[in-house]
Amino acid sequence: MKPLILVSGYARSGTSLMCRMLSSAGLPVIVDHERKDKDNPYGYYESRRVSQLAKDCAADREFVKGHGGHVLKVLCHMLRKMPTGLPYQTIYMMRDSAEIRWSVEKMNARRMKRTERPSRMESDPGIERVQKAGLMWMERRSPLKLIVPFRELVSHPLLVAHRVEGFLGLEGHAEAMAACVDTALYRNRSGQSGDQPS
Repeated sequence: MKPLILVSGYARSGTSLMCRMLSSAGLPVIVDHERKDKDNPYGYYESRRVSQLAKDCAADREFVKGHGGHVLKVLCHMLRKMPTGLPYQTIYMMRDSAEIRWSVEKMNARRMKRTERPSRMESDPGIERVQKAGLMWMERRSPLKLIVPFRELVSHPLLVAHRVEGFLGLEGHAEAMAACVDTALYRNRSGQSGDQPS
C-alpha cells in the first residue's frame, strides 16, 4: 500500500506552497474546497475531509487506503486525528514562531482593514508547543518524514526541491517545483513587505 503523503506544519508555515510544489511535480493533491485570497493568491489546497477526521474511523481508514500516493494538507494540530496503523509519508514545514506570529497579525490586520503595524517580532511559546506536538506525532506515527525549514525553502528553493524529490522518489521536477516559490511574497524577520503564502 502506498503511503498517503501528508503536508503539515503550523498555519503560515508554507504548507500551501509545498502542496503547490508537489502539484507542479504531477502528484495528485486532495482538494475539495478551493479558496484563494490576497494572503494565498495561489490557493490554500484545503480538503473538508481533514475537519471530518476521527468522526468515522472506518471511513477514515478506507479513505487513507484509497488515496495512497496522493497529497493531503493537514495542519499540525490535526495530525493526532489521522487514523492509526496506516502508512504516511510526511513533509513537515517549520517556520520561526516569531515569523508566524508576524505573518498572522499582518494577515488579520489586512482582512480587518486596519492600518496599524503588527507588534514587534517575538517568539510565541504557544505556537512552538503546537509545532513540537506535530514533530512528536511524526516520531511515533510517520517514520518516513522530511522537515523543511521555511526560510531555507524561500532562500534556496531549487536545493530544497531536489531534497523533496529524493524523499518522494521523484525525478525531473525540481525546477518546476522551485519555480513555485514567489520570493516577492515573503516577509523576512525585519517585517519587509510581502509574505510567502502559507
